Amino acid sequence: MRFLNYFKSINEVDESKMKERVLITGIHGFLGAELANVLSSKFEVYGTYFSSSPSESIHKTGCCDLRKLSEVKSALDRVKPHRVFHLAALSDPNICDREAKLSEELNFQASTQLASLCGERKITLIFTSTDLVFDGRKGNYSEEDDVNPLSRYAEHKVMAEESMLDNPFANICRMPLMYSTNDNKRSMVHVIKEKVKNKEPLTLFTDEFRSALHINCASKALMKASVLNEAVLHLGGPQRQSRYEMGVQIAEVYGLSQKWIRPCLQKDLQMPAKRPADVSLNSAKALSLGVIPRSLLENLLV
Repeated sequence: MRFLNYFKSINEVDESKMKERVLITGIHGFLGAELANVLSSKFEVYGTYFSSSPSESIHKTGCCDLRKLSEVKSALDRVKPHRVFHLAALSDPNICDREAKLSEELNFQASTQLASLCGERKITLIFTSTDLVFDGRKGNYSEEDDVNPLSRYAEHKVMAEESMLDNPFANICRMPLMYSTNDNKRSMVHVIKEKVKNKEPLTLFTDEFRSALHINCASKALMKASVLNEAVLHLGGPQRQSRYEMGVQIAEVYGLSQKWIRPCLQKDLQMPAKRPADVSLNSAKALSLGVIPRSLLENLLV
């Protein structure tokens, strides 16, 4: 069922009696589902999906191919959102390297098109970019640091960012590696727990550093960012940790044996997409604006 038909009766609603409307692209994704739940306490939440099932969400959702101008226009004109959170993306760097055309269509062209339409309608857009826009040579990257993408995925995110910089309604939020602690199968925490429980050897990089962030903290940060009107904002977690350090910490908290967690180096694993070594984010600006995320350890102990 296409988005236009799914929201066929929306214009019959008395808008004066409704909460402020928000639209989330990729609402059934790892972050999208959590963001929808966080926003629903204050907003009327709508969302788009492409390949997932409508039954996956309790929110008002509709199928929309973001590459198609007519469908995107219909979604915006039916919902009439005050804010759009653009999360939808082809986010696996290895797939993006293999499917370069599709990556460009989804991560650059569709994002640019959506930003332009939001600008024309004076709708605030929150675009989720990535820490992978940096080359990883120094870490602790601030918003003022130069980007230098190593992968096709990151390159297309940079292209999208650059297309939005002159749009006063667009807000770029660079997101880090994200995780959940509620046994979500897409989370690194769940994957690490299950492998160690089952005594399966797990190799984790000692030389790849990220500023991991819980999806609940990320969702609250995005909600806050949507009213701050910052052109570019880093929303990283409060700690710089290697993948190996995170794995050991997860095992410790859950009382699991660490002997199944094996250290390795990036160069030991060949992948289609190049991986930057240290893309830890400096999120001091967000912190000064009231965005205060919890560390991995704090989230694991909650």
